[in-house]
Amino acid sequence: MYKLIIVDDEQSIRNGMANGIPWNDWGFEVIGQASDGLEALELVENERPDVVLSDIRMPRMDGVELMQRLHKDYPDVKVIILSGYSDFEYLNTAIKNSVTEYLLKPTDIDEFEETFKNLKKRIDSEREHSDELKKSKTYYLAGSSRASTSPAKRPSGRF
Repeated sequence: MYKLIIVDDEQSIRNGMANGIPWNDWGFEVIGQASDGLEALELVENERPDVVLSDIRMPRMDGVELMQRLHKDYPDVKVIILSGYSDFEYLNTAIKNSVTEYLLKPTDIDEFEETFKNLKKRIDSEREHSDELKKSKTYYLAGSSRASTSPAKRPSGRF
């Protein structure tokens, strides 16, 4: 299960998304909710989620500043923006900050499902690739340390 935080200033929307969507069926677990970007950053620091689903317009710290901070400080956290605004500025900022998806309200359950199932596949693939790199690095480092201690494997002659 991948960890998800929902950020929206409207409590009824947060609760509706947290409790009305079959997150577990899609491979996600809602581990927290926040009413603005500041609360979200605190949750991200403490809970280390895989995904943040955030509104754009909120008090104190809006979704734009939140996505910028997440991109800078937590680049592995995937950000999905859910907004009632199709404004070019928001879209451009989202692209510059590597937002995974920009969904427009109202979004139906089918679009949510497709988005999150695709996101799960993407995270699965990234983690698998990361694990393979770690294994390769470990194998390489172990092999090179053996090679450096074995005189028979050292190259001889001039280059």
